[in-house]
Amino acid sequence: MKKSSIILSICIVFFACNQTEKKSDTVMKNETTLHADAETSIEFKETHVDFGTITQGEVVVHRYIFTNTGTENLKINRVEAACGCTASQYTTEVVTPGNAGMVEVKFDSNNRSGTQSKTVSVYANTIPARTVLSFTAEIKNP
Repeated sequence: MKKSSIILSICIVFFACNQTEKKSDTVMKNETTLHADAETSIEFKETHVDFGTITQGEVVVHRYIFTNTGTENLKINRVEAACGCTASQYTTEVVTPGNAGMVEVKFDSNNRSGTQSKTVSVYANTIPARTVLSFTAEIKNP
């Protein structure tokens, strides 16, 4: 009895360890994938800005202007800064084909020094779904 229980336990462990997770073929729909077949594209006038030399503690702001160059409505889903020193605002309304919108970036140089390179990711119903904006600044001590 004891021997058969051990053999049964070993078999259960063996088969449990060999189980593989079934992969689903279901595509999760979100705001970006819902419009993946749409011909929507975003074009920024510029994707990089150099703020030049600024004094530590100074706050600088830049508006990146974009145009919906596609044939469908464009919607920015979110904007994510790579650093807590950077804040953003953006056009939240739908941008129709041929019209423009903006992403405003505010960089706070407090407690920063030297050359700073930062990025902001813009997620929209475009292909590709992510556009990266960047800026640099040289921070001098006061």
